[in-house]
Amino acid sequence: MWTPVETQFYAKQNPIGIICIGDFEEAHTIRTFAEQLNLVVRFYRMGTPGDFLKVISREPELPPCIIICGHGDENGIVFGDYMEGIDTSMLKDESMPPESIEKHANLTDRIVVNTCCVGGTDAMASAFLKSNPRCYIGSLDYQNAASTSIFLTLFLDQLLRKNKPALEASRHFAFYDSNGRQKIE
Repeated sequence: MWTPVETQFYAKQNPIGIICIGDFEEAHTIRTFAEQLNLVVRFYRMGTPGDFLKVISREPELPPCIIICGHGDENGIVFGDYMEGIDTSMLKDESMPPESIEKHANLTDRIVVNTCCVGGTDAMASAFLKSNPRCYIGSLDYQNAASTSIFLTLFLDQLLRKNKPALEASRHFAFYDSNGRQKIE
């Protein structure tokens, strides 16, 4: 498992990874909150769908907690339209479906949080869970970015600063927002 030197400091700095797919505002907000919590952020800006598949398949190099920021729809994670020459064969109607993720994900023992709308559907959760993460969290519905940022701040604080198990850390959000419809497995 990846163990950066920051985890050995007197004031331990736990690493997380943020995968940014098009929605820079949400990803940067989450990054700012994470850094305020004294976490070390590895920020991945996706240029193409292939870049995303490369990142989620690189398990030994990934931090223990991965946050996927972007948009989602009924087809999967939205990537949009690309110019000719960019491989989009893994997309369906400009979105990456669970089947493409399932073929490439290697997220063994990682905590994966997918902030994309409807990222907690059974199909999407199943696609990520087949790669054996420690847990997978995704929204069952369409949510707003403010609630997502608050959830992640509370979750990361409990998980990485206070060393709570993922399920227990996620419950703090339920007290904040009873409408928070998260699927956690």
